[in-house]
Amino acid sequence: MRERLMKLRDNLHAAAYYEQLLDELQEEIAECVGYIEDVEDVQARTAMRLRYVEGLNWPQVAYRMRGVSPDSVRVLVSRTERGGYERRRRG
Repeated sequence: MRERLMKLRDNLHAAAYYEQLLDELQEEIAECVGYIEDVEDVQARTAMRLRYVEGLNWPQVAYRMRGVSPDSVRVLVSRTERGGYERRRRG
């Protein structure tokens, strides 16, 4: 019985740790999504959403955006991330 109680205690500590970690990750995800939604350029914003929120690879992003190559999409997102495009101002 003692072993079961100790295992239960350990599991409760682990659950609390993972719950805190999950909360931190959800906050970080919300911050990243907010950054993406602030991107002014529609194509860049769409490409970033497809890549980072939906988890598509560059060829899939290019296919979904129609008429652009995977490399051009990747470069567009890279420039946006480096600050090459303005972000929308919240008002």
